[in-house]
Amino acid sequence: MPCSKKSHSCVAAWLAPAYLVLRSALSALLRVVRNPPGPRHIYRMTAGPSGGKVAVNTMSESRSGSAVAASCYDDMPLSLVLFRFLWPFWLLKDASYGDGLTRAAAYRHNRSMRIYLPGYLVKWLVNCAAAFCMTTALDALADHSPHDLSLWNLLAAAFGMAFACGACVWVVTACIYLLLSRHEH
Repeated sequence: MPCSKKSHSCVAAWLAPAYLVLRSALSALLRVVRNPPGPRHIYRMTAGPSGGKVAVNTMSESRSGSAVAASCYDDMPLSLVLFRFLWPFWLLKDASYGDGLTRAAAYRHNRSMRIYLPGYLVKWLVNCAAAFCMTTALDALADHSPHDLSLWNLLAAAFGMAFACGACVWVVTACIYLLLSRHEH
């Protein structure tokens, strides 16, 4: 049955195989990222005889044969690494509840973590710029007839929403940075 231009099932019929291919490619990529074909850790943290953890040699061999220190991100799932790479708010503690000492400790913690916020501002600025460029490029590809829903229109709208959300994250992060940088008390 050929697809008509006004049929939304045509878009769904085209997207289903593309979705399956994309999902299998991403799962293969995640398997490679989580289990890279290369050096493995020689030693890890193990339980000691008294039940506590014993720090054993946490070095791994690189491809050149030299030993390098193991990162704490080696054992994290990729989703958590991406979350920490992009989301600045995991660094901060809530300073709005608790007694005065708890709030002061959370505020001090947030002030000490503010040095990482400019890096997140740059990341979100680049993300917003890329989403805006994709929105304008896909909008230029789309036909602008009012009754036809095209894939280019949908993709442009999706990247436009990503731009709007990224701009909100950027503004909130900038406000938090400025508020935490203004004075010591």
